[in-house]
Amino acid sequence: MPIEFPCAQCGRMLRTADDTAGKQAKCPECDGLSPVPTRADDSSPAADAPFTWQPGATSTAAAHEPKPIIDPTNPYASPVGASQEAGGYALPSDAAELKRGYLEFGRVTSITWSAASAQMGMGVLFALIVIGISLAMALIIVPLSLAQEEMLDNGQLFAALGLVVGVQFVEIPFNALMFCIMINFGLNILRPKREPFERLFEIGHAFVPVMGFNLVFFGIWLLCFGPGQALTIYANAVGREPALAAAGSVASLIGAVVHLIIWLNYMLTPALIVDRRLPLFVAMETSGRFMKGNKGTAFLIFLVVGILGGLFVIITCAIGSLFVIPYYAVLIVTMYLTATGQFSHGTSPKQGASPYA
Repeated sequence: MPIEFPCAQCGRMLRTADDTAGKQAKCPECDGLSPVPTRADDSSPAADAPFTWQPGATSTAAAHEPKPIIDPTNPYASPVGASQEAGGYALPSDAAELKRGYLEFGRVTSITWSAASAQMGMGVLFALIVIGISLAMALIIVPLSLAQEEMLDNGQLFAALGLVVGVQFVEIPFNALMFCIMINFGLNILRPKREPFERLFEIGHAFVPVMGFNLVFFGIWLLCFGPGQALTIYANAVGREPALAAAGSVASLIGAVVHLIIWLNYMLTPALIVDRRLPLFVAMETSGRFMKGNKGTAFLIFLVVGILGGLFVIITCAIGSLFVIPYYAVLIVTMYLTATGQFSHGTSPKQGASPYA
């Protein structure tokens, strides 16, 4: 009979032949090496076992790694390319191993804190890279924003609206770069046998699709915020008309709520593109399936982390951003890995939960 045991890193169930006891098995999901237990030690993983980041789980030369015994030719190996489903939906081949998982506030935040704090020094270096990219973007965006204000003061309404669109098109490539490197950094921290900066900028396969994702959401942003922004700009252009300004604020608030719900539904898309190399719209569809039942918890996580992180940055006179930025990068990937069942499937929401959850 084959031996079944959990991966020591990601918790996935592995299956090997009974003559492999005492050897090393390589997980096809996270590439982590785990000792194959003897028959007496063969056990199943506890669903609620706490996650602890294991220091020293970094890349080593392949020549020094034990030869893995799990491979696609092993009839007892865990299935690598088998077609699986999530929530009754057939998944594309590159996501066939993913399973529905549910976000839990305590588990997600504890995993994130454990991993981010264990690599705090590398996180600070990563934050400096992100800040440098952000400053480069600011050198372009700030002059355009100042020009927009000057156009509004001169009554050039349509020119100002055109500049709003222009600023977004400048931001899209920068934001795509930021998405990709933050996801790569989070994956490097959370998955074993990787250095924190390994392949950080190897984003050639993902940059254009993620930029397309940003472009799609720019269109959604226009639909959600366009009416409110237009009313506000017009109110300022004609002499700060209070009624028009109030209508613009209400329209912008409604647009913000709609935009937030849509974004929560598709928030896994960049990670699926970077990690699973899915095409843009396949990744968006897959994200929507895995975020069913997770949007409410994701919103709560972002709300709490955003408030606490913002206060920490303010109290530390912006020095705290060196720690908040890497924490946020790891948080995004933790939510992706959890929602797609690569950490734990979690518990299903109770019956009667909000349809917007």
